[in-house]
Amino acid sequence: MIPQDGIELPGTVRQNLSLFGIGSENEDMKRARARVGLWKTLDKRGGLSGELSDVGLSGGQKQLFSLARALVSPAAKRKSGIVLLDEPDSSVDKKTEAEMRRIVADEFAAFTTITLSGQVIGSDSVLPVFIRTNEGKKQLKYSGKRFP
Repeated sequence: MIPQDGIELPGTVRQNLSLFGIGSENEDMKRARARVGLWKTLDKRGGLSGELSDVGLSGGQKQLFSLARALVSPAAKRKSGIVLLDEPDSSVDKKTEAEMRRIVADEFAAFTTITLSGQVIGSDSVLPVFIRTNEGKKQLKYSGKRFP
């Protein structure tokens, strides 16, 4: 999952990228942070051994970090599955948004990708679903139309 609001846990960059050591190698982490454009930012603050809280990532950088985390996850190595993106580019500029979409398309080509978004640019297929809250009760609206 690549969330809208990047999650920063206490600990090092390495621990945060690998979710505390689950299945990632240093080379994978170096490749991922370079792929998403955070190499220089993270290296200035101690690289993989630096405390993530000391880096001071912006909202957009947190989204890029979440993408890097997904790239080093054990699921990414399986080369199939589901990737859930929750407004993954809401805090980045258009250029970074386009690069994030390229990375997801390249790295997760064999995955089913579900994107929760207010915009549908770059999608192969769109299934409009609307969720509305009415006095605390969720109402699901499905248009019944699929847009290729």
